[in-house]
Amino acid sequence: MNDAPPTASIRIDIISDITCPWCYIGKHRLEAAIASYAGLDVDLHWRPFQLDPNIPEDGLDLRAYTAKKRNDAEADINQMLASQAGKELGLAFSWDKIERMPNTRDAHRLIRHAMLYGAQTKLVERLFKAYFCEGADIGDRGLLIELAEECGIDRYAAEHLFAQQDDILAIEEELAVTRRLGLPKVPCFVFADEIVVPGAASSDVFAAALFRAQAQLGPGTPRT
Repeated sequence: MNDAPPTASIRIDIISDITCPWCYIGKHRLEAAIASYAGLDVDLHWRPFQLDPNIPEDGLDLRAYTAKKRNDAEADINQMLASQAGKELGLAFSWDKIERMPNTRDAHRLIRHAMLYGAQTKLVERLFKAYFCEGADIGDRGLLIELAEECGIDRYAAEHLFAQQDDILAIEEELAVTRRLGLPKVPCFVFADEIVVPGAASSDVFAAALFRAQAQLGPGTPRT
């Protein structure tokens, strides 16, 4: 295990979508890298991205959606590779349980709201697990409210979030920003506002990025 000298918290911005299996994998590879550093302090910020913003609000049948987007062989290969990568991290993808391709805007709204509770990462993990391991429809607001409550988010506040539209402009602006970045792939990880790691990189690559970010901040740097 690497020993990290006292330093400022390393901010990591993570651009991802809940229906992206490699975002789930990338999250766990990053966490493995963080765990390899004793005493390292990180500050994770989850940024919204939609693989397909044109999906209707009530979602689509996954099989029909996938058939239009790519051929079955390509989908099977991607699922096989994701399953293999996930198995190494203790993640069990249950592709046969997933029936819907949801519009993830409401999930991103809830993730943004979870920042008020310091529960973003906990909620993101729960959403990934619900979709990829349990086959849940994470476009369903009732389910989102239940998952939010599981993660320590006030149920009334979550209900109120979806009952009003005050946050819509803010989330659409964030989504527009991530679209304009022209990312070659998601997830995308930005360490200390400067070091960019695209895709579900290996834990060694993430560890190297943490080392660079730590050296860049230096000991005693004020937290931001």
